[in-house]
Amino acid sequence: MWKRSAGLALLALLVYSNSLGNDFCYDDRPAIVDNEDLNLPMGELFWTPYILPGLWRPVMTIIHAGLRAMAGPHPFWFHAVNVLGHAAVVVLLYQLLLDLLGRPRVAFVAALLFAVHPLHTEAVTPAVGLMEILAAGFMLAAWLLHCRGHWIAAAACFLLAIGSKESSVTLPLLILLADRKSTRL
Repeated sequence: MWKRSAGLALLALLVYSNSLGNDFCYDDRPAIVDNEDLNLPMGELFWTPYILPGLWRPVMTIIHAGLRAMAGPHPFWFHAVNVLGHAAVVVLLYQLLLDLLGRPRVAFVAALLFAVHPLHTEAVTPAVGLMEILAAGFMLAAWLLHCRGHWIAAAACFLLAIGSKESSVTLPLLILLADRKSTRL
């Protein structure tokens, strides 16, 4: 099982490694390069809106501030974090599908398609796409931890997902529906 996980992660890294040499694009500039809020002290970053007033994404704000503090305004490190994050999400998806379906081949093929699908380009290649990657990763981790009976860790991952992107609030409904369906089988 770990060989398949490693293979999926490696494939995801290879497919999106071409983005490592990219510059910042689109929303990257106002969110990272020109965003003076990323220079605020850590305690203030938690409460600072993400790019626009009304968007509260403290996980994103803190990660982008940390990356910019370590790497400066160099896009390579932002892209590297996104590519590594995508690979981690692929592995989490594979693990979750193994737990939910109990069918290794189906889980592997589904995660394989997820790893290489061009739809993910919009989330992986721009630096601000990290919010999508983190939200998905923390949601998958929360769901996987829930399936394995680790509810406190699952709740912590769920809060991190919400702090990455507010659309993560849908996770409890997904889990409820999946749990309800599995009890009917």
